Amino acid sequence: MNTKEYLQAHSLDESFVVNRGWELKEDYIIIPIFDVDGKFLYNKYRHLTGDAKFTADAGSHPALYCAEHIKSKKEVVLCEGEPDCIRLWQEGVPAVTGTFGVGTFSNKLAQPLIGKKVYVLLDTDEAGKGAVDKYCQILKELDIDTFIIELPSEYKDVSEYLTDNHNQDDIDKLKDNAITYQDWLIKNEPEDWKLESGEELMNREIEDEEWLIDKLIPSEGFTFIVGAESTGKSFYTLTIANSIITGEPW
Repeated sequence: MNTKEYLQAHSLDESFVVNRGWELKEDYIIIPIFDVDGKFLYNKYRHLTGDAKFTADAGSHPALYCAEHIKSKKEVVLCEGEPDCIRLWQEGVPAVTGTFGVGTFSNKLAQPLIGKKVYVLLDTDEAGKGAVDKYCQILKELDIDTFIIELPSEYKDVSEYLTDNHNQDDIDKLKDNAITYQDWLIKNEPEDWKLESGEELMNREIEDEEWLIDKLIPSEGFTFIVGAESTGKSFYTLTIANSIITGEPW
């Protein structure tokens, strides 16, 4: 894949990305990274051939890409990867991203987001899904107003979504349907943790309990024998154990 093919695949406008500082070579792209005050930090490279997709200058470190453009913005999308970020800006949507993947997002990187409404919009792969909780925990610690945008599952990232004939209006609709971190936790909690309504419980077929001693010691679960000191708890328990072992009625 060459540069023109890459831009076309992501529906990126050449003049727009060049105006944002991207340098387009034949088989790689140079992406300049700046700090929140617009000071140049280092270059990152998107390789279009070879095994390594991204590399960066020696001495580079995690930074918040496009942080210099959001100072006056009240709402920001926190996405995954520079191509997704620049694609959102092309659509008129303020966005930022960490420069070294979801694993390096931190409290320090999130500082420029304080005081803003942040929409977390990560990739739909397992890495992206798994990072949502970490991102929201960090934003919560900084008391940042946070919402989570869930892309339709058929799209792996927001660039793919926008390339498929979607636009800023569609992003705005996704924002309108964004959920809070608390709602996301409830929606994504393990199946065994989910609460059942009274109606669901009443309609559920419950298997008959199996007992070691009828109506007293269940075959599964806990039994507590409670009483004051020296009232026979130990002997009481021994008689139960004897009945269970011998099969004699208790």
